[in-house]
Amino acid sequence: MRIQKLSHEVVDQIAAGEVLERPANMIKEFIENSVDAGATEIEVDIEGGGRQVVIRDNGGGIHKDDLPLALQRHATSKISKSADLWGLNTYGFRGEALASISAVSDLKISSKQKEAKKAFELQCSFGKMSPVEEVSREDGTTIFVRELFSNVPARLKFLKSDTAETTAIKKMIKAFALSFPHISVRLRNGSKVLAYYPVSENRLARAQQVLERKKMYEATAEIGLMKARVVFAPPNEVARNSQNIWFFVQNRWIQDRSLQAAVLAGFENTLMHGEYPICAVWVDCDPQEVDVNVHPTKSQVKFRDGRTAFKVVREAILNGVAKAPWLADMLPQVEMKQNNLVMQKQEVKPSLSFNEKELERTQYQTKSIASASTEKNSEGSIMDILSSYATKAPSSARENRLASNNENKQPSHLENTTENYVSETQMQARQGNVSSSVNPPPGAQNEEVPADFENQHYWSRLQVLGQANNCYIVAQSSHSLILVDQHAAHERVAFEKILHAWEGEGIDIQSYLIPLSFSMEEEEVEAILSVSEDLKKLGLSVERSGPEEVAIVAAPSFLKEKAIPKALRSLASEVIQNGSGTAVERKLKDIAATMACHSVVRAGQALSIEEMKALLVQMDEHPLSSFCPHGRPVFVEYPFQKVDRDFGRIV
Repeated sequence: MRIQKLSHEVVDQIAAGEVLERPANMIKEFIENSVDAGATEIEVDIEGGGRQVVIRDNGGGIHKDDLPLALQRHATSKISKSADLWGLNTYGFRGEALASISAVSDLKISSKQKEAKKAFELQCSFGKMSPVEEVSREDGTTIFVRELFSNVPARLKFLKSDTAETTAIKKMIKAFALSFPHISVRLRNGSKVLAYYPVSENRLARAQQVLERKKMYEATAEIGLMKARVVFAPPNEVARNSQNIWFFVQNRWIQDRSLQAAVLAGFENTLMHGEYPICAVWVDCDPQEVDVNVHPTKSQVKFRDGRTAFKVVREAILNGVAKAPWLADMLPQVEMKQNNLVMQKQEVKPSLSFNEKELERTQYQTKSIASASTEKNSEGSIMDILSSYATKAPSSARENRLASNNENKQPSHLENTTENYVSETQMQARQGNVSSSVNPPPGAQNEEVPADFENQHYWSRLQVLGQANNCYIVAQSSHSLILVDQHAAHERVAFEKILHAWEGEGIDIQSYLIPLSFSMEEEEVEAILSVSEDLKKLGLSVERSGPEEVAIVAAPSFLKEKAIPKALRSLASEVIQNGSGTAVERKLKDIAATMACHSVVRAGQALSIEEMKALLVQMDEHPLSSFCPHGRPVFVEYPFQKVDRDFGRIV
């Protein structure tokens, strides 16, 4: 067959197949044109899953002479030369959408410019254009689309059910609303309003409106010419998939796996396996730093420096999550139980460290209770190297602790306490008189609460009532009953302390007389050597011993030799895929999480009232204390209003 030039009809249908994967893509193109025209109100009516669409806006309108050009391929008012592609300030720019849509549908477009006295309309039925006619209408533009893909049966077969296509349109409308909080948008299906987003004052308010969250938080980060702004829900409000992670680059809704990985890295140690955060991310940069012309539907972009984009998004998430702003809403703001204040004034040492002697005093239940911890052990993870790391006391030491408890001895961290109240509280806790153990001593009722304490403490202001099932600390605020998982809470405290120890180089290092050598791919060797300085933070000294071989000269004493190659290969893979910026830090945190899990109080371990209070005090030192390092929640709250309702006290 000889080469021949394709007809306009075939060319337009090919273009339509690239630009219009489904009706949602068509509506997206229409909305982008409305935004470029300066519209502040947009209404979309759909039927048949989007095969019939009417979209109205109050934008600047289209000139009479431009209506026929608007339906021709590669005709646009957005750009005029190739250099304009690298300085775009509009959302449409290819001049393909309207021409492609008109080739596979029965389309009618009517428009009136604000300064014009007359409005005009143009109809195009499956590529056949009619003359422009004068009509009567208000300022703005309206586009009618019917019988989408009727002349392309093959494309029509690929459309999903009306319900599925409507769902895709609703998601696109959500994305548009998140992009432009200053624009009002309404979506209808017949007489039913599917979505309505009135104008919002800012991105935070619009995100709460669109994502249907009562409380969300925002944070920013900036690296060079790239800036990221994030709005996120607290980590205890999660989704089971990544559909609620939204990305916008230069205010364009996009899909990007690397940025998704950056978000998950920012939320690390607050999410459990299989959980995904609810958040929206906006990345802005110099137009020269990003190419938006890499996908027919403009759903993907390409950064000149993808690593910086990854870092700035992760940094923005970390900046917000590290402050744990949700604590101010989840826990009481201006309340203080007097007994906790008294304990602080007595300067009781919060010595509930995982290596303190005080923990050696606590007793264990005789019955078997499974650990409440949930570890994330994935194949190939560096966490596997610590699977046997644990600090278990010998049975003889346990018997000594039981004997010590039976003698009602005071715990070591309270021996220097001078107030009788502390001694009485400890004795009452030993005897099971929990209610009296939390009452303040005489004269404490008139104590004033320091302002700085009210503003900075959350957990220590709770009133500790006792312990349930030797696993949960039972406490209360002024409006809720609160259960704190002692293992998860202490695990977070220990995790943070281990990280601080690493930052201070407080690790026992073992040097090898004969270096531990193993083979790797050359690319993996280069990746490991590129982070060799960072690996020293883990106590790992790595050298090249051959083109495809590395040698471990020194390593932390608690690491198993046989697990090191596996861990480094996993690290190399991550460095190759996502860059070296945060890979080592994430692996370090994996190790710290496992060490913490095996080094703290367990479920089934009895704690005194004072030990429980000391743990709450230590939790106040770490903003992320509402989640264990593996992402499990540390506490559960039961409002007294619910308790009253369950007991029939209120209706």
